[in-house]
Amino acid sequence: MHLFNISSQVNFLTVYLFQALMFWAFLCLAQAFIIIFGNLGMIFNICALSMQLVTSGALVSQAMLSDFYYKLASLLPASYGADGYYTIIFGGSTDNLMSNCSSLGMIIAVTLAISAIVVAFKKSKVKSESEQIVPATVQ
Repeated sequence: MHLFNISSQVNFLTVYLFQALMFWAFLCLAQAFIIIFGNLGMIFNICALSMQLVTSGALVSQAMLSDFYYKLASLLPASYGADGYYTIIFGGSTDNLMSNCSSLGMIIAVTLAISAIVVAFKKSKVKSESEQIVPATVQ
């Protein structure tokens, strides 16, 4: 951050851990779409990333968003990432940063749980289909 002359209000470890948590939340969301929808999930990822750009408050202030987009922003990790970065760069309470971290953690937990349930369901479906196949006997 010193290369770009950006000062931080917190130490480097806090910045690193917040960024790692944010990237993990983005990765889990993208993974969930692909696990649930297969290759079509990549299209949903593109749509979700576009929605996150609009709703995060980085391009357009969240105060200008309609209620639908404001509520949608609370479900996507970019809102918490942008708010956390504002807190890191411009200062703010550590409670705000911890609140953003806990929201990102909730997104991670929910998306991992949904992914695990879908994988377990698909695995049991494949197993039941393979049990129904009866090998032919040679006479």
